[in-house]
Amino acid sequence: RLPSTACAWDIMASKRRDSLVILDAGVEHALHRLASKVNLSVVELKRERMLGLERAGLSDEDMAALALVLKHNRELTTLWLSGNTISNAGALTLARSMNAHKLTELVLAANELEDLSGLSIAEAMRDNHTLRTLFLSHNQLTDKSAIALANVIHENAKCALSTLSLNANHVSDEGLSALADALAENPTLTRLELAHNPYTDVGAQALAKALHMNTTLTKLDISGARPKQGRISDAGGKALAAALGANKGLTIVWMRNHALTDAVVPAFQQVAENNRTLVELSLRGNPIGKPSHEKLYAAWEKSARSKFDLHL
Repeated sequence: RLPSTACAWDIMASKRRDSLVILDAGVEHALHRLASKVNLSVVELKRERMLGLERAGLSDEDMAALALVLKHNRELTTLWLSGNTISNAGALTLARSMNAHKLTELVLAANELEDLSGLSIAEAMRDNHTLRTLFLSHNQLTDKSAIALANVIHENAKCALSTLSLNANHVSDEGLSALADALAENPTLTRLELAHNPYTDVGAQALAKALHMNTTLTKLDISGARPKQGRISDAGGKALAAALGANKGLTIVWMRNHALTDAVVPAFQQVAENNRTLVELSLRGNPIGKPSHEKLYAAWEKSARSKFDLHL
């Protein structure tokens, strides 16, 4: 005999209540486990505006619990997760919940992220209007991730990203060129860090072209890669110096540990004469001789700036 309609609804409602109880118990268990691991209370996880969970031994499994935190904590704006063992699965879980709250700063440096992670984060950013700071340095990301992020920066008109760090990954000329193309017309990015990546003069020249047009970037770090990887030589250095001479936005530029020689010195002397906004330039670790150091110091002193730091 089939149950009456009223009885059927009662049975369905009872099953729904039971499933909710099980779900709530699972949520609470996950939250308590995560809270214990990071020495916080569940209440703090649900209410804090900033969570600093660096070097906390967090893994992909913990990202499922953290996604629940993001769902419950609508006030969270800053999430620091550097120095853990988060890999692709954890990054995918996190990316799926990125747009459920008002997150403005996400730090995933020094984890185990590969391109699937970078692509997942980039895809989530297509509909994101709040994230302003993204640190993905010291991972295993390649040109695929850099290109995906560049596409988002270029195509998402409401992208609020102002700081992007990809230091110490595997971004070569293709990835740098894609980021340069996005940078040419981008109105929000003010800080770009691409140090210790294997790009060469090709990427440097693409970046130089973009810097002739960009007016918003204020800090740029393109210091050299590890030994025996790609480095910028005099051709790329001269192109970048010419761009710096024309650029009116950059205040800090680091170009350490490349293959720049005495041949680039006249170009950087021109930067001292033509650029009045730059207040810090680092060329440390390049094979530029001491006599050329003296010429550069003299050029910057002659420019009579109230403040300037030149590192050679």
